Amino acid sequence: MKTSTLLLLSLLPSAVCFASNKNIIEYKAGKEFAPVSMEHVAVKAGSALDLSANIDAPAGKYGRLVPAADGTIVTEKDPKRKVRIFGGNGLPKALWHDGTDEEFRRDAALFAAAFRRQGYNGYRMHGIDKILMTGSKGELNINPKFLDRWDYLISEMKKQGCYFQLVIFSFGLYEDPVKDAATFRNRRAHKLMLYAGREFERTRFKAAAKLLLEHVNPYTKLAWKDDPAIAIVEFYNEQYDGLCTLPFIKKTFPAEYKFFISKWQDFLKKRYGRTAAAKRPPELRKDFNADMPDKSASQALKSAWDDFRKELVIENNEFCTKIVREAGYKGIVTNNTYPQSIFAAGSWQSIEAVDGHNYFQHPSGWGGKGSIIRQKSDAREGGQLFRGLNGERLSGRPFLVGEFNHCFWNKFQHEMPLTFTAYAALNDFSSHMILCDPVWLKIPKMFLRANIFDVGRSPVQRAGEFFSSLYFLRGDITPAVHKVDCAVSYKWLTQNNLLDGAASGEQAFLGLLTNFSQRFVDLPLPAGMPKPPKAELSVAPAAGGQVSTDGWYNTIGADAPNSYSLADSVKQLRARGILKADNITDPANGVFQSETGEITMRRNEYLVKAVTPKSEAVSLLANRSEKLNSLTVKSVSVPALIGAAAVDGAELKNSGRIVLVCATRMANHGQKMQADDETLIDLGWAPSLMQTCKFTVELQNAKAANLRCYALRLDGERTREIPLKKSGNTVEISVDTVTLGKDLTPFFELVAE
Repeated sequence: MKTSTLLLLSLLPSAVCFASNKNIIEYKAGKEFAPVSMEHVAVKAGSALDLSANIDAPAGKYGRLVPAADGTIVTEKDPKRKVRIFGGNGLPKALWHDGTDEEFRRDAALFAAAFRRQGYNGYRMHGIDKILMTGSKGELNINPKFLDRWDYLISEMKKQGCYFQLVIFSFGLYEDPVKDAATFRNRRAHKLMLYAGREFERTRFKAAAKLLLEHVNPYTKLAWKDDPAIAIVEFYNEQYDGLCTLPFIKKTFPAEYKFFISKWQDFLKKRYGRTAAAKRPPELRKDFNADMPDKSASQALKSAWDDFRKELVIENNEFCTKIVREAGYKGIVTNNTYPQSIFAAGSWQSIEAVDGHNYFQHPSGWGGKGSIIRQKSDAREGGQLFRGLNGERLSGRPFLVGEFNHCFWNKFQHEMPLTFTAYAALNDFSSHMILCDPVWLKIPKMFLRANIFDVGRSPVQRAGEFFSSLYFLRGDITPAVHKVDCAVSYKWLTQNNLLDGAASGEQAFLGLLTNFSQRFVDLPLPAGMPKPPKAELSVAPAAGGQVSTDGWYNTIGADAPNSYSLADSVKQLRARGILKADNITDPANGVFQSETGEITMRRNEYLVKAVTPKSEAVSLLANRSEKLNSLTVKSVSVPALIGAAAVDGAELKNSGRIVLVCATRMANHGQKMQADDETLIDLGWAPSLMQTCKFTVELQNAKAANLRCYALRLDGERTREIPLKKSGNTVEISVDTVTLGKDLTPFFELVAE
């Protein structure tokens, strides 16, 4: 709302907000950002937003999910049936905690159906170690009320085709709730101690795994270990945090650090105990009482340190796998990796599936005053969210994304389905689990404002997830046929002191073109694991950037200068026919087109588009136009994701039921930012606001003459009709979303009537 005391501040062409005369940006309900109704959020059956037909149910009808040799997941009874898991983390507290048992069971069934209709078939049971202990007393004394609620929810969601990733340890250790705060505060130490083999953490892991996996669900009549819907067991959420923050642990947890270093010294004694002193690393000539190496350490000691940490990762994964298998679980097991190559090397030797986490523009804080989220575009950054994860992917292993998000209040949040999910599908990832809370039955007033990670109460992210489900689960994006890998030598990494660095971010651009992963050429595979499929092109590794962490998110630095030529690799892709003659990829000018031709990124224009037979979408800046195939964006007043998808099984050009999306940007009423629009002063309050937009699109469709257009609520209910211009097989839709008033929405339905 513009007043005489407000100064217009331009951010990008036509992307504007308002600043006070104190140079503080404050978002208020008005013509630029208008309230968006969150009153009806559970997708209705039969509506245009109902994606339940894309999900096979019940979960487990074809037996367990098992890893395939090509790095995907298939079903045990039908190995030709590939399965992807598209889901999320987080349940609304009101669902599992509040209400009577009767109310819970009613809502659990409704939630399971809503979860499926919103296009999800997977749920990561993250934080269950805290939920199950709520209101209990004593160690490992699970509250039967909440265990029963999980049992019932699992049974209802399984009926709707949902698979589960069970996380044994998340934030707690199944301790008495009075110890919650201390356990959470000491989480890094506990993670390190599980690596180091301390008896307390190892014993507690064994007890928790046995308790959960041997428990019989009274509603399915199956023990959790035997239920094929519990498809994946994850050992310890982000356990790497214990091993990659050693300076912090040394300072904060001296007893645990001493225990850890004793293991390091034992390793040195075992390696060099029979070696003459003169032939040992210089630091070990007198004794083996070495601390962790610093930059001045000898190369021999640094290499030993690398081997020691790799062995910890291997032994930890093997221990946890053994415990889970001894409990009788035969499904997929995983543990979370980290961008540092040390974790990739250890995982290569010890785990059958890799789980990665990443965020684009994770806040420097947790939404409090002074938190910073940079206003960068992931399209301009070249798919940084995707590339950061794909750098952790191992050839021949299913790749699971247990957590990710493109965080609010970044103004390019609408890019995510194109800059991340489309490429995840191109590279045939096996799971896609956004954080958090993608599905609600009803949103309480206290939660109505937009927040950093919350998906289900953001119309912009709901629109993105709609397309993401089509790309990843329905299969609109065609996986790359060809495989290219980075042939990594562990010896080369240690000799060049690169194990604490990440895989090359520059090489990861190859994942925008084809199926790209990394393969260790000089490390053994876990027992019984088949060799990964042979790549059609292998590239030598480059020196990736250094990795830093604050314990919740990581930052990857730039590659070493002149360590890799992306242009040379693109020439090889062309020479081998992986990129066809008409492929427009031009790295020097920031242009990347997938080998399938379906996905195109033009970095310098902040543009990504995906064109498939059933759906077409583009993320672009204001005052730009773009022709896709059936869909043409003729004009748009603000940066936006604009797309159209057939939802009746037909191709877009022939479809009689189409969802049209225009997703812009979220804010909160009263949200205050510093003048950079990055640094938070106040998150504001309800109502949440969506940036309004004037857009005009043209659609070529065989049923154009019979099409009518309606604005849709978030639950898929039609609100008002939108006038169309028709000419032959062409229909033009022109909307100024501010005129929708209380019916402001990112969703529209085109239907032949």
